[in-house]
Amino acid sequence: MKRLLIFLCCVIVVAICVTGVYAYLHGGDPEDPRRMEGRAMLGEAESQFKLAQKYSIGDGVTEDVDSALKWYRKAAEKGHPKAAMNMSRLYFTGNGVEQDDVRGAEWMLRAASAGDSYAAALMGMLYLGGIGVEQDPQMALDWLNRSEEPEAVTLSGTIAAELAAIKQLPEIVRKGRMASYFGEKQEAIDRLFRRAIQKIQDKEQQGEEQGEQWTLKAWPPS
Repeated sequence: MKRLLIFLCCVIVVAICVTGVYAYLHGGDPEDPRRMEGRAMLGEAESQFKLAQKYSIGDGVTEDVDSALKWYRKAAEKGHPKAAMNMSRLYFTGNGVEQDDVRGAEWMLRAASAGDSYAAALMGMLYLGGIGVEQDPQMALDWLNRSEEPEAVTLSGTIAAELAAIKQLPEIVRKGRMASYFGEKQEAIDRLFRRAIQKIQDKEQQGEEQGEQWTLKAWPPS
């Protein structure tokens, strides 16, 4: 009987502790970095992503690129598309990591594969411009067609029509025209993509919403 009472007391104490921890982590201000970090440590991808954002801009915590990178990576590895996009940004800009277009493209691919419409549009740009990946017009079209962004739809239609026109040229002319065509696209897309990446960084520092940070509205270039 005594052992049973001791066991029941232990169960009650554990239940109270667990309940208290849960209430602390999920009660009160959900944006409290302390509560957010507790949830992040328990493996919640959304909390890991939001905590990374806070470290990235110094919102309620000391700005720390290494900590931001750590939590972005953890969330991205759990399949969080926005976290993967931010990992991509860090590699494309060389912010906190060695600048690496290939790694940037790999993280962008994760975000696009997870169904993010903006990431799919930007993957199309990467393949069209040969940024971090081998230039491939068909892959560019495939990714642009997976995006619901109006600019991506427009860009896809433009490229498909232009490629169809080039295919109608005599073979001896077609090869040279294809080379010059993609040379022109590579330069324009590279400029546009770099501006888009920089804009993400600038807006994050201002604490604006992630969804507003990706845009293809500058396409087509004049």
